[in-house]
Amino acid sequence: HGIVVTEGCEVTAPKAKKVVEIIGDSNSAMPGNLGPNSYDFTASTKFMMKWTDTDLAWFGHLNTSFDVDTVMVGASGMGFMANAMEVGHGPMIDIYSRVCQNETTEYKEGDTMNPVDLCIIFMGMNDWIGGGMAGKDAKAIAGYKKLIDIVRSRRGPSVPIL
Repeated sequence: HGIVVTEGCEVTAPKAKKVVEIIGDSNSAMPGNLGPNSYDFTASTKFMMKWTDTDLAWFGHLNTSFDVDTVMVGASGMGFMANAMEVGHGPMIDIYSRVCQNETTEYKEGDTMNPVDLCIIFMGMNDWIGGGMAGKDAKAIAGYKKLIDIVRSRRGPSVPIL
C-alpha cells in the first residue's frame, strides 16, 4: 500500500520495537481458544479456523501488553522437545538452527539470524502429558541444556533466555 503526502512532507520511520523470540511447542504455536473445548482431535482439526483466534494466543497478549514484536519458532507436536514420539519435523534441539523447519539446510557458522532482544523457551508440556516422557527427567533436562547451548551459540551472551 502507498500513502500520499503533501510536497515537502518529511516521513520518518517509527521507533523500532524490542523483539522477543518464542521457542515453543503447540502450547505456544496454537492460536487462542474460542471453544468449545473438545478432546475430539478430529473435530478440533476440522473446526480449527472457526474455534481459534491468534489474537487471543498468549504471545499475542505479549505483543500488546509489552508493545513488542514477537517471532514464533514453534510447531505443534508431542515430543517436540525430548522427541518422545515420532514427529515429522524432529525435536527443537534438531531444527532450531535450520533456515526453514522442514528443510535440512542450517544457518552456517558466522551467519546471523534476525536479531532479538529476549528469547523465551516455552515447550515440553506435551512430552509429559501424552508423549511418554514421564520418569525420564534426566533425558529431558539434558535436552533443555542442549537447546539452551544451541540458542546461546546463535544469540550470543547478551540476549537473555527465559
